[in-house]
Amino acid sequence: MVELDFEGGDKKFEEIFKSVSQGGDTISFDHFVTYMVSITQDTSSPEQLREAFEIIDAGKGFITEQDMRVAQMSDDQIAYLVSVIPRYPLDNVVGYDYKNWLTGLF
Repeated sequence: MVELDFEGGDKKFEEIFKSVSQGGDTISFDHFVTYMVSITQDTSSPEQLREAFEIIDAGKGFITEQDMRVAQMSDDQIAYLVSVIPRYPLDNVVGYDYKNWLTGLF
């Protein structure tokens, strides 16, 4: 956690204030919200995505549409994933090879 001196003379605070206020003397609510969104945005790392899929796949090494439904993905999310993730080579089940897909993404 960075300590800030709000009384003045703190270079880090001055840099943040200048950035958020867009060079002005005050910070509007919209500027504040934009700044807060920028520092709290949730970005997914390759490892986070891999871990999420590994939870969904329950040790199988691939996922199915049913797995995605159990994970409470929306119909739009499922439709997207089945359109971009390659099929897993199985004879008796329609599965999706998320591991190779993730490798190609990152």
